[in-house]
Amino acid sequence: MFKYVKSIHQTLELSDWVLCSWFQELDPSASHLLPNIIPVGPLLANGKPSGNFWSEDLTCLTWLDRQSPGSVIYAAFGSASVFNQHQFNELALGLELVGRPFLWVVGPELSYGNSCYYPDGFVQSVANLGRVVRWAPQEMVLAHPSLACYLHIVVGIQSWRG
Repeated sequence: MFKYVKSIHQTLELSDWVLCSWFQELDPSASHLLPNIIPVGPLLANGKPSGNFWSEDLTCLTWLDRQSPGSVIYAAFGSASVFNQHQFNELALGLELVGRPFLWVVGPELSYGNSCYYPDGFVQSVANLGRVVRWAPQEMVLAHPSLACYLHIVVGIQSWRG
């Protein structure tokens, strides 16, 4: 992680400008930390967020509608987080043990080039408790009245060069 952050810092120092899907009002002090940042967001296309590589599973909204207000844990880690099998298992078992309704986004790039497999019996034991989708309409989920909290951890970010 340290190497990754260091490489980002070096890239930022060498760049004339950094375009970010961000807006000044979100955190005005950030522009003092990065004077070469140009906020260009949030990026929308026809009033909807753009930049999604995967289609959103809108069925999770119907599932959220059936949950009590303030009851659902939303676990989504974006496309930058990568888990090994042990971390994946721990997260799955943690969501199961909490015993609260959860919506878990398990995107196609959540593991280091391999598929992560759910712990034995996990899918059956959480069938009435949780919902797992490949991608969710995040803004709609975050605004949903059934949401209790948003769990977001950045794990194992890999850098790549294009």
